[in-house]
Amino acid sequence: LNVDDDDNAGLADIVESLESVYDSNNLADLSLSRADFWAYAGIYAVTKTVSRNNRGCTEDGCSVTLPDFNFQSGRVDCETTPYTDADVGHPSDNLDYDGLISYMANEFGFNENETVALMGAHTLGGASQDNSGHRGTWVSGEASWFNKNYYTIMIDSASGWTQRNIAGRDAEVPIYQWNSDASVGFMLNADMAIYKDIQVDSDGASSCDFEGCSLSPTADLVTAYAASNDVWITDFVAVYNKMIGHGDFTLVDLES
Repeated sequence: LNVDDDDNAGLADIVESLESVYDSNNLADLSLSRADFWAYAGIYAVTKTVSRNNRGCTEDGCSVTLPDFNFQSGRVDCETTPYTDADVGHPSDNLDYDGLISYMANEFGFNENETVALMGAHTLGGASQDNSGHRGTWVSGEASWFNKNYYTIMIDSASGWTQRNIAGRDAEVPIYQWNSDASVGFMLNADMAIYKDIQVDSDGASSCDFEGCSLSPTADLVTAYAASNDVWITDFVAVYNKMIGHGDFTLVDLES
């Protein structure tokens, strides 16, 4: 990871934590690359936060079936692992629908449905203004719960989505995001684009408001995911397996 890249701001401590676990458990001696370990760590994080969601689940339909990932090893580390100075070209937070779908297709070979399913990972965590310039938790009160509520709040008109420039008054560059007047979360332009066909200018300002924007081509799929954890988690597991298996290497099953 290029920790000097501004788009990776805030991730240096995570890399150090992963490196500590990798070294202290002598995983290299088990022929497990750091890339394999990071992939497994992602799987563990999803499984852990699904369990956390289910422990806090108090309503019908809120539980999530524990995902069954197909973890394989064989990923190859770069020579400078875990760090690099390479600029891999991160996607903009201001992507519209066409930009988002094109990026995921070109970088990972994902189709529209796979892209929408993967975006649901934003049900976890949030953004810090010190790092990305954005601020907020994607799903308020559930930053460590893995469920469909990213989609649920997105389609709910009662969420009161309004695009706002949250940059400081004296900031030279505006920073646009979608805030909920009902305080249920926040969305990037790239998030909202899977449901609403927003058209943004070079600064990220949308030409329409939430009610006035037409639906995106994948709006029906967003609605389907919002209605069912089972429907979403099945598709998420499939695309996540595809993402962590993407690269110039050969994966094999772990020896029992």
